[in-house]
Amino acid sequence: MGSYRPLLVVTLPLLFIVAADATARPTARKDLRAAVGGHIRWKHLARRLTFLPPIVTDWLVSDPGMERVREWLNKHGSTIGRRAAVAVAVGASLIAVLSLAQDHLIYFKRKYKGAGFYEEQRRAFDEFLGSIGRQPIQDIQFKDASIGHQTAFLIPPRSSRVGTVVSPRSPLRLWVLFGGNAALALDWLEFVGVYLRRRVKAGKDDSGEEDDMAFLLADYPGYGECEGRPTPANTMKTSVQALDACLDSLSRHYSGPLPPIELNVFGHSIGAAAGLQLALAVAQRLNHAGNPKPAYHSISLGRLLLISPFTSLVDMATVVFPIIPTAVVETLLVHKWDNRKRLTSLLDPHLWEDHVSDSAIPLTVMHGDRDEVVPVYMGRELGGLAKTLTQQQPTPFATRYVEFAGADHNTLIWDNMADVLKAMDQPRPQAACQSATGQNGGAACSNNGKL
Repeated sequence: MGSYRPLLVVTLPLLFIVAADATARPTARKDLRAAVGGHIRWKHLARRLTFLPPIVTDWLVSDPGMERVREWLNKHGSTIGRRAAVAVAVGASLIAVLSLAQDHLIYFKRKYKGAGFYEEQRRAFDEFLGSIGRQPIQDIQFKDASIGHQTAFLIPPRSSRVGTVVSPRSPLRLWVLFGGNAALALDWLEFVGVYLRRRVKAGKDDSGEEDDMAFLLADYPGYGECEGRPTPANTMKTSVQALDACLDSLSRHYSGPLPPIELNVFGHSIGAAAGLQLALAVAQRLNHAGNPKPAYHSISLGRLLLISPFTSLVDMATVVFPIIPTAVVETLLVHKWDNRKRLTSLLDPHLWEDHVSDSAIPLTVMHGDRDEVVPVYMGRELGGLAKTLTQQQPTPFATRYVEFAGADHNTLIWDNMADVLKAMDQPRPQAACQSATGQNGGAACSNNGKL
């Protein structure tokens, strides 16, 4: 039935236009009077309008009622027809735009080719990495049979020295970064540079006592050097493949097995949706996939940082096109990014039944109250949902919602850099154990939504 909703939305007003406009033409008025004036077919039709109260249908089939209807249509039919035609034309146009051009409305795809700025930025960043004893950025390339060639970028860990194969000195904290719908992966270089300089200044980047750091910068299909179309399903697929290829690359830097890897996810705007998808996919692999690939034996899920997230793309479409009914949007929209659903799945206690850890997983939602793109109430809703779910059921997450006064969509990170970096470095709190137990006899823990 859902596939017929757009058709009904368009055809019913059009039928009204035909009827109303017909009353504006003299010959049609005569035909209408002949058809309506006391005719049994009109009475039969009116009686079938079961959604109307009986008193209304009785009046419609009475002679005085039909006379009033004729007089009203004769007087207002033409004006109503024109106005209805305009309204339906506008609505139909918006529906056509939403249906046929939604890729262009949602994604602002950009390429590196011909953009000398990124070449210079990457060269300067590689020089900076060399100055602090790190290898240059590595291209992580792979191909999906149905999507095409993909390229992500790895900023290697500190222990990956140039021209050497080393043994791990400390656990590895791997951050996967997803940008907004007009961003490219290499746009993160400036941000990562600020973060690494901060660590070096604090004496953390060369200390064996601190976790080693690496960064995976992911582009969406169709962006940067990637082929394909950036749908939620394609993005999910290539994100997991990029992580797999990244783990393969990291394994070549170590003389033995990979060190313990804490996987952290950072996403801004639509990147929060992509990051939430990846976190859920990794959690499903770790907890219910039986025996995942060997590299995953070293992985645990760490921090999740969602910046300016929307609740769902259906909700966003109704904000942009408020006159289109939600049912029509749900039917026509192909790109159903649904953070509400993904977050609920990630915090499902059944997913974490066999999870054993002494540390909670920090999940932080940040939003600006002056966000002009994604309304702040969407961030509040997701933050509230996360807190409610972690309080009601045992999960290993510790949730927090942070709202910045005066912050907008595109400058929140840079205007609140100290708070964002602090969230990335916040210690993982001790998990409060519940009564449930994992299959290894350990306690399945929850932090009851508190940091």
